[in-house]
Amino acid sequence: MTSRAEHPLKPVFTLEHKSSVFSVKYNSDGKYCMTAGADRIVRLFNTQTSSLVHSFSGTHNKDIFDIAITEDNKNFVTCGGDRNFWMWDVSKAQTCRKFWGHMQKINCLEIHSNQSVLFSGSDDNFMKVWDLM
Repeated sequence: MTSRAEHPLKPVFTLEHKSSVFSVKYNSDGKYCMTAGADRIVRLFNTQTSSLVHSFSGTHNKDIFDIAITEDNKNFVTCGGDRNFWMWDVSKAQTCRKFWGHMQKINCLEIHSNQSVLFSGSDDNFMKVWDLM
C-alpha cells in the first residue's frame, strides 16, 4: 500500500492573496467559493474558471475570520476582529444588515440550513444564536 506522503496531492489551481487567508467557503452548488482574511476583503471566485468575480470590502476595520453563505446563495455573512458581523447582498455587492453584541473578536459563523438562524462564536466565551427572520 502506498502512503500519501509518498505521493503528495497537488492543487488544481491556486488563488494568491496579499495577506493571510482565514476562511474559504463554497457556495451551495460548488461553482463559486469565497475567501476572507487579514486584508479585510472578501473575494468571490468562479471555481470552474479560477477567476475572481468580485471583491467585497469597506465594512470591517479589522481581520475577517469567517464567512457563512446562505443556502440560496443570495447572501453571506462575515465576522472578524472588530466584534461585528455583517450580512451582505451578493447581487447588490453591499451590506444589508449589521449584527453586534459580542465583547471580543468573532471567530466563526454558521447559518442553519433553513436560513432562519445564525450562530456566532467569539473570544468572549459565548456562542450566540441570532434570528434572521
